[in-house]
Amino acid sequence: MRRVLAVATMVVAMMTAGACGSDGGRPSDGADPPRSAAPTAKAIDGRTFDAREVVGREVVSGSTVTLAFQGTPEGSQLGASAGCNQMSAAYVIEASTLRWVGERVSTMMACEPDLMEQEAWLSELIAGGAEITVESNVLTLVAGGVTMILVDRAEEESPPRPLFGTVWALESVLDGATASTFASSLQAPTIEIAEGGAMQLFAGCNRGSTTVTLGPDGTSATIGPITRTEQLCPDGATFLEAAVLGVLEDEVSIAVEGDLLTVSRGDQGLRFRAT
Repeated sequence: MRRVLAVATMVVAMMTAGACGSDGGRPSDGADPPRSAAPTAKAIDGRTFDAREVVGREVVSGSTVTLAFQGTPEGSQLGASAGCNQMSAAYVIEASTLRWVGERVSTMMACEPDLMEQEAWLSELIAGGAEITVESNVLTLVAGGVTMILVDRAEEESPPRPLFGTVWALESVLDGATASTFASSLQAPTIEIAEGGAMQLFAGCNRGSTTVTLGPDGTSATIGPITRTEQLCPDGATFLEAAVLGVLEDEVSIAVEGDLLTVSRGDQGLRFRAT
């Protein structure tokens, strides 16, 4: 999982210290530090939070738990993802407890078994209710012996990484509006583009090279034919490689946001993260 922001680490440290009976950074008068109040839907609608630390449960390697709060004319909606399908339903916050209400809808994409299990866990956690607090850009959920610390995506954005000279590792495969991760047992495909446009590629099993010509507006590129090795690969790596090579050819759209690079061709795409 990506590095935990300092403020999130401080939250966990305070909780742990309190449980152990140490001062945990308390004021000199010995009083307990003030707790953040539960937010109202109005305060968090329109914000998206990504999990940066989960205490009490192991998260599938390479996956991210995301909560997206949205206000609509019909009421507040909470979208959730555990690395595969997108789930959504109306939500309420009552007595410091966040929970889904009403019927949940979800995409129906088949996922790896560990991601499906993680998705079911997240769905049950929200449906059953979780204690919620927000302090600045950090949202904390506590339920069933699990503490999840999430960070506001908008406030975490960083300057774009350079397209050239950066090693980009695949994080998810895009199919329309759906993003899916791949099995943690597979090695992440990578690309690296030199200043002159030469690109080195690891597609998930085979390695190759090609050239990339950036469009004048910087949001499009032309990828030349890829010369690559042709070794036999396990089924999982073969499917992943086919998805990668199916996007990285001919005319593509590119976008760099912070440390994320998205390359898309039609409805198909690849999302990479700078290493």
